[in-house]
Amino acid sequence: MFAPVSIKLTTNGRPLTLHLFSTGKIAGRLSSRWQPIWVLAIDHPEGIFLVDAGERTRRAHWWLDVLYKFDLDRSDEADRQLANFNIGTHQVKTILLTHRHFDHTDGLCHFPQTPVFHPSPKTLNDSCGAFTKAHYVTAAKDLIVVSTPGHTRDHCSVLLRTDNHHVLFAGDMAETQEQLLQGNHPTYSAVKAYAHSHPLIFLPTHDPASGTRLATLQALNPDNFDTGFR
Repeated sequence: MFAPVSIKLTTNGRPLTLHLFSTGKIAGRLSSRWQPIWVLAIDHPEGIFLVDAGERTRRAHWWLDVLYKFDLDRSDEADRQLANFNIGTHQVKTILLTHRHFDHTDGLCHFPQTPVFHPSPKTLNDSCGAFTKAHYVTAAKDLIVVSTPGHTRDHCSVLLRTDNHHVLFAGDMAETQEQLLQGNHPTYSAVKAYAHSHPLIFLPTHDPASGTRLATLQALNPDNFDTGFR
């Protein structure tokens, strides 16, 4: 239902590949609306980076199955899906977490030796356009963790600046792109302001349309919104 997407882009004239895949599906226990649990692998000239680790079949807490229902099997977990792209778990340089909720972190069990980066906003000492708190992950300064509070106080998103498109893996900052477009939260305003200056592809973790937007390189259209950013 939520098919993986792989695309090739360039950064500073050098090739990189993005792999977006869903580690199964999740829904509220009383809901019939299934949502993906997207994870993004970035095969970058400076190494392979993973944004979030997704869900697993053996969940860490019993009460999750009381509140939620899941549709996934072992082949949906991050390590197996990376293997489909000929990426071993030992090849992942760093895992960048948007936040520490279970459906973003349960898959960390497959990466016991991999460094995990999830900063406090107080430790984000740089800025990037409309994002006033940021940290540059790569020496090329094309992969950036930016503070996007709201869902949690320390929620972050991961911004990748390629030669022709910028990609924002937004975690749970917004459930869908439509929520971003219609909302007026300060974090939403910062994203919209950034999109006015750059062709920005917006990828929330649980948006069914994220895969299609990445596959077609469909950027936010600045004509569809007022940033409200001051």
